[in-house]
Amino acid sequence: MLFRLSAFALALLTPGFAAADAAQIEKALQQIENSRSLPENLRRLCEEIGPRMAGTAGMRRAAAWALRAFEKAGVDSAAVEPVPMPLRWKEGKTSVIVLGGQNFPIRAASSALSPAAPRGGIEAEAAYAGTGSPGRILRRGEELRGKLLLIRLREVHSFEGLAVEQRGAMVAMREAAEIGAAGVIFTATRPNGLMYRHINGIRGELDPLPSVVTAREDGLRLLRAMEEKPGLRLRLDLPNKIGGGYDTRNVIAEIRGSERPGEIVVLGAHLDSWDMGSGCLDNAANAAAVVEAARAAVVAGVRPRRTLRFALFGGEELGLFGSRAYIRRRRGELDNHVAVIVHDMGAGAVKGYSVGGRRDLLQNLQAVLEPLAERRPLEPVTEAFFGSDHFDFLLQGVPSLIAIQDTSEYYASYHSEADTFDKIDMGQARAAAGAAAAVALGIADLPERFGERLSRAETAKLLSEQGAVVLGIDLNESLENVARFYRADLSDKRSIDALVEALPLGIDGLVNNAGLPPTRPANKLLAVNLVGLKRLTAALIPKLNDGASIVNVASLAGFGWPQAVEAIRTADGLGFHEIDDFIARWNVSNEGGRSYFFSKEALIVWTMRNRWTWRGRGIRINHPHQCGQPGAGEHADSERLPRNPRHAGGGRRARYGPPGRSNGHRPGYRLPPVGHGSLDSRRQYPRGRRHVSQRPVRHARALRGNRRGGRYRKWNAKQTE
Repeated sequence: MLFRLSAFALALLTPGFAAADAAQIEKALQQIENSRSLPENLRRLCEEIGPRMAGTAGMRRAAAWALRAFEKAGVDSAAVEPVPMPLRWKEGKTSVIVLGGQNFPIRAASSALSPAAPRGGIEAEAAYAGTGSPGRILRRGEELRGKLLLIRLREVHSFEGLAVEQRGAMVAMREAAEIGAAGVIFTATRPNGLMYRHINGIRGELDPLPSVVTAREDGLRLLRAMEEKPGLRLRLDLPNKIGGGYDTRNVIAEIRGSERPGEIVVLGAHLDSWDMGSGCLDNAANAAAVVEAARAAVVAGVRPRRTLRFALFGGEELGLFGSRAYIRRRRGELDNHVAVIVHDMGAGAVKGYSVGGRRDLLQNLQAVLEPLAERRPLEPVTEAFFGSDHFDFLLQGVPSLIAIQDTSEYYASYHSEADTFDKIDMGQARAAAGAAAAVALGIADLPERFGERLSRAETAKLLSEQGAVVLGIDLNESLENVARFYRADLSDKRSIDALVEALPLGIDGLVNNAGLPPTRPANKLLAVNLVGLKRLTAALIPKLNDGASIVNVASLAGFGWPQAVEAIRTADGLGFHEIDDFIARWNVSNEGGRSYFFSKEALIVWTMRNRWTWRGRGIRINHPHQCGQPGAGEHADSERLPRNPRHAGGGRRARYGPPGRSNGHRPGYRLPPVGHGSLDSRRQYPRGRRHVSQRPVRHARALRGNRRGGRYRKWNAKQTE
């Protein structure tokens, strides 16, 4: 790296620090190679603290450890930040019992976020329902209704195979719920009795049905017993404990930049884990690497041009909640984020870094990686990878990198009892920490900015290049980088109906991301921002794929919905011809922008009320927060609206969940706060699938990934953890 005179002069004024040239980075790498703290920190995380699932004492201890470790490293600042989580989940004493005199032991564990079975368990006939291939359960329909479905997932022999497993489980769960099965039993995909835990959805909420994973050998034995004795009955006991929301934690630390402290490079990894093993490969190894990179930079006296921020995210395993909370907290600062680098693919050797499809970053990344060539050549990768904490940043247009690591020894113990300290190769762990430090320091000290933040149109183009088909809808043809544009007037029901007729089948996401400003007449504004939007959304349901996502952008303008409950209820069935009378009755005029604020308030409540409406098809509707401020629901604990009058009630002890389901919840429920319980649907768009947007969106939560590292995705109001 070239020294700048200004950087050298500042270094003289800052004792103990120098600019991050190649010699200083080499000094930091030597610190990591000879470090005693890295193996000690790994031992502490894996052996002493152990499992770190969000909401547990283990995660609390891990966050306290991380804060102390950063402070001990000598960084300029370190702090803990809250991460809102909408529900607490803990497995009870799970059992699967064969009835009718053929009893044999079956080792089973609850799927993550499975609802509890009713008291006394579920007794039902067992039925084999395939391997999770799409449509197989639906085709048998009534034949499988009310039965416990056995799904024989294929044995996994590679990291890529985990993606097949997850897709099969998601499909089976969705179709089983749709046909009214009693529950689902999955055979494990790894042999020799190895148990693990995954989630079977992509939304971070409770599954629609109780489900378990059996040891592979036990599941196959059960299948043989079912073949020998048709009509075999089972009892599934699943007394899981489901609680309200809480805060887990992010731990954030900084080394302030010497020249451009307002520009930020983030080096991050998730700190949480699942609860079966000790979470050493996933993801203690990379969390310890982030801490070690910070320590080595301080000891080597390196102070790069830009601020280097270290982030250990919480809540990743349940749905990327830590990175999401980080972005929400700093939405107004994202233009100053030069790059985000995330390590989350096991403890294997780092082979390179993905630029998330952004070829404009390749030259600068190659310049950063070049000094490492003598130690271990690292290659830039253009393919976009989804499903870890870098992904929200990618959707926001921030240059986002994820480490590509050797997973040949990782997949077998992934999320399992076998994810333990003995699997760590300390030489590879040191090399990974060194790569993380060198890349972060190199990017933070580049003479020029590593890359620019993409605009909404540029983000839409990037998503299109990665396989999404982005369709645009607006009154005026002003949208860039969309595959096809549809002109429509949302204040005219005939125009909306014509639009719905013209749009293709097979849509995977609808993002209602635009509307009229407060300066427009109140009747026109309510027609477009509320009545027309609702009509379009409801009419498009038949054209959405199962598992599709609907996102309604409401912004801070909806903050005051609890004070407008009566007017919102009246507007619930508002038609175009009734708008003028409604404005007069409820004084929803342009004065003070009231009509605009009301349209957003009513949209928030309509979204909350319909969060379960299309759940039978796996369609999720939600509203992300915008404008860098808290969403309405974060301050709305005093007023929660029921889904409909017959499901009102529940009181303070009401649990969150769909009414009437046998999931251990009371029949009535209250909606969780919007900011915590209204989760964003998380989908990855394979090539050729369609995403409809009223304007191409950088904030398109409907475009979340469901694969981890591009190959697989481990894909939920408030009290303190």
